[in-house]
Amino acid sequence: MAESSQPLRIGFVPEHFSTPLYFAQKHFGLTATLIPFPSGTGHMITAIRSGEIDVGIGLTEAWVAGLGKEDTPGDGGYRIVGTYVETPLCWAISTGAKRPEITSVASLKGSKIGISRIGSGSQVMGYVLADQQGWLTPGASPYSDFVVLQNFANLRNAVNDGTADFFMWEHFTSKRYYDSGEIRRVGEIYTPWSSWKIVASTALLPEKNPDKRLLDLFKKLDEGINYFSSHHDEAVKYISTELDYSEADAREWLRTVQFAIKTEGVDLKVIQSCVNILRKAGVLAEGKGLQPESMLANGLDLIFSKTCVTIKQRASKMSSTIHARWLRQARFLSTHSRPSNPPTPIRTLRIRTTPHPRSRRFQSTKPSPDPNPTSESQARQTRRFDAILARTSRWLPKRLRPYLEKLRSAPFSHIAAFLVLHEITAAIPLLGLAYGFHRADWVPTAWC
Repeated sequence: MAESSQPLRIGFVPEHFSTPLYFAQKHFGLTATLIPFPSGTGHMITAIRSGEIDVGIGLTEAWVAGLGKEDTPGDGGYRIVGTYVETPLCWAISTGAKRPEITSVASLKGSKIGISRIGSGSQVMGYVLADQQGWLTPGASPYSDFVVLQNFANLRNAVNDGTADFFMWEHFTSKRYYDSGEIRRVGEIYTPWSSWKIVASTALLPEKNPDKRLLDLFKKLDEGINYFSSHHDEAVKYISTELDYSEADAREWLRTVQFAIKTEGVDLKVIQSCVNILRKAGVLAEGKGLQPESMLANGLDLIFSKTCVTIKQRASKMSSTIHARWLRQARFLSTHSRPSNPPTPIRTLRIRTTPHPRSRRFQSTKPSPDPNPTSESQARQTRRFDAILARTSRWLPKRLRPYLEKLRSAPFSHIAAFLVLHEITAAIPLLGLAYGFHRADWVPTAWC
């Protein structure tokens, strides 16, 4: 572990989700050494347990599985201390471009699944997929082999040369390679929980006295996220030039993601839900490993004096926005993510569990009832206007499209007000002219 006078060593996945972390260091002076882990969260688990990093920002399911398995070493090596992304993650299911024998998700039963590492999110979600598809049988594996391939590039090569039959990776990271024809999309699966969490080494978390450097990390991350939310053009430039994404994909991703309002703290109910689903999928065993309450850090709410009431109020206000983003993400992926070269019709995996936004809380506070989600009628209205505006954008000059994009992301009340004012300003002059002609008993026939 780094000495308290030294910068924290933070592990992260060098993908588009890391942009607020980059902004926190660039614009707000986050004092930390950022260490990329392109192979994912499974590698970070190994690194934090061996003392190579102090903090990790990675996938919820991998962190939970790492602490909940019966063979978890010692105290597990880390605890979940914060929330990074509130929206769920869409795992795209991919195979080789020339694998005609793989026609649907159903055809993947008993096949070879490529994963980055044992215990990684790509392996954990393989079990969740098997559970949703009904492939789990006591005492038997749903797949013929778990092929460990370390990183995304090796996974893509493996499904083309036959080393593996399919793999799962984040949708927008995969999309560029669908568009190029290197790999082919088979389906998708969403995490039924908020997708990214922050963990800290247990060495930073002595009882009731967490390392003060974590406070600075949370503060700078919050500032980086706030800056990210109000500087989308800068975010798109960074993602499209420094990371492996097109500008169009970066902009579309921005419409689907919601980062945490306050990164400090974790909703215990989210961790409990994740544990329950992983137990059902056979990843975790009842009564083995750490229990959900023990996966969180004690004392953060006492040392880091952030007002829980303020967090609850802000999270409640944002809940409908998060839910709307989830709906928008599902709509986009269902209409824009078809395989670029499908030899046969592809059936998309049906999502069994619909994520629901929750306000984050510290472990010591009692969870409150979930906020009411956006009504179905509002969702239908949003879909209808999205479709209308999408069609309209095709006919607009490129210089006017950014203004239409702002209208697309505006609340429904703004759009309705715009349409009402537009109709009023168009109708009132016509009615006024008609009334004037009627009162004067005169019609401008000379104009005809």
